[in-house]
Amino acid sequence: MVRLCVSARQRVDSCFAHETACFLQEQEVNTMVWPARSPDCNPIENVWLVMAARVYAHGRQYHTVARLEDAIHKAWSSIEQEYLLKLVESMPRRCLAVIKKKGGLTKY
Repeated sequence: MVRLCVSARQRVDSCFAHETACFLQEQEVNTMVWPARSPDCNPIENVWLVMAARVYAHGRQYHTVARLEDAIHKAWSSIEQEYLLKLVESMPRRCLAVIKKKGGLTKY
């Protein structure tokens, strides 16, 4: 199973941000500085779009939280692992596109 774990960290001066940074370093989680003016190039944005399309396909509406939650769980479970892997593998291209545009909008 592919785990998509990308975090867009903001630079903020707070105890929480410092503790989070220390925790990530202790856990040996690789992070990257995310440009302040960056477009939404985080791959999870693509996943949210796919999920929303599946949850609300054909104009579906939900009258209870339980049914909406069920639809969300089904949509999440239906996302193909190959799709997630392609998104993860697209990160170098996404980062290069942001660099080339100097933090401006990209196709992502």
